[in-house]
Amino acid sequence: MKTKENTLKILLETGVPLWRWGRGAAKEIGDLMEEVEQGDSIVTEEKGKALRKVAVACVDVYYRKGEKELRLREDRQEFKDGRVRRRELLSSLSEKIKQRENPKIAAYRGITEELGVRGQIGLMTKEVINTKIESPSYPGLMTSFRYHFFDAYLDQEQFREEGYVEIQPRKKIYFVWEEEK
Repeated sequence: MKTKENTLKILLETGVPLWRWGRGAAKEIGDLMEEVEQGDSIVTEEKGKALRKVAVACVDVYYRKGEKELRLREDRQEFKDGRVRRRELLSSLSEKIKQRENPKIAAYRGITEELGVRGQIGLMTKEVINTKIESPSYPGLMTSFRYHFFDAYLDQEQFREEGYVEIQPRKKIYFVWEEEK
């Protein structure tokens, strides 16, 4: 596992534009260091370039209300410094998979941590997709993503019509329901 010091060394030596981080929708260097420290991502050097490697559990969360099927989506993130970030995500929520963690366990962890939902959750595995892009969270840093997709179904006790709010040290994340078409 790469330490925070090794990560910073790789970023600096490969010329990643850290000055672009922490502006607009971009995260700060401290966010990446926290990911590395917690085992959520690894930063390596490949062919003279920095590469962040991340495995992600992507969960679409549903609730059936009468004849309607509702799907949860992230509405926005509000940062402590006043920035607001709106994203079009692949799923209702996503959770980074820790090294050597089962993707299904990460999906359950994401649901309980981000939504505060407890109890039995109907969870179905869908597919796995690999992709490599420049990270929107960390401009100038190429990221290799391995996405594990799941569908989750909440019961009446777990459902909150007003949505959910996840409170983190640096931001709040708001989730709302929308009717599936």
